[in-house]
Amino acid sequence: IKELHLSQKIIQEIKQRMAKKKKQKVSLPKQDYGQLLIFMAIIVGMPRWIGAMMGADGVFITGWLDDMFKILYGISGLGMSVLEVLAIGYIFAGLRGQPAFNGRIPNVKFWGAGFFGILVIVLIPLILVPFMLAQLNGQELGNALQEMQIQWQWILAVVLAPLIIIGGVAFTRSGIMDLEVPENTRERSLRKRREREQRQRDEKKAAKEVNTVADF
Repeated sequence: IKELHLSQKIIQEIKQRMAKKKKQKVSLPKQDYGQLLIFMAIIVGMPRWIGAMMGADGVFITGWLDDMFKILYGISGLGMSVLEVLAIGYIFAGLRGQPAFNGRIPNVKFWGAGFFGILVIVLIPLILVPFMLAQLNGQELGNALQEMQIQWQWILAVVLAPLIIIGGVAFTRSGIMDLEVPENTRERSLRKRREREQRQRDEKKAAKEVNTVADF
């Protein structure tokens, strides 16, 4: 009688487990927008590269070209302001809850993403403070930069900002982002096969228990 009761309990637990699996809802993975940030960084830097390449070929940006590039630079600045905020949030969200060390070995992805994230934060005041100071003093930005003797540093900061964002996002996407990444086809098929094999083993075990009880 005890063995019969035990077998019935095992069969009931298996059925409950299988029913629970069927009732489980499949939650959609959170969307990883790292690729979008990289694409935005490329778009933001395009006007400067177009102007640089045209200048290298001896094309002078005057007249309607100058007016067009002023509009493009304005759009680029607007995109950069959005890009910096999204990139900082993306990078530091990826750092949350991630180990800085794997045992005694530093987590390169963690420290790399953190380094680029800090650089992005440092570049924001380096780029914006001279502009705000020039506006406050009623000066042109070029004159204000010349007085502070940081023309080259400011230009480098503006040029490197999109590249640093790309680097930080790339490190974050490479493995430390805590958002769920959708399974690829191979991983999904392997998972389903393991679940099917486990279900078959449970069913065989349950059938064996039933046969044992029947023989008894």
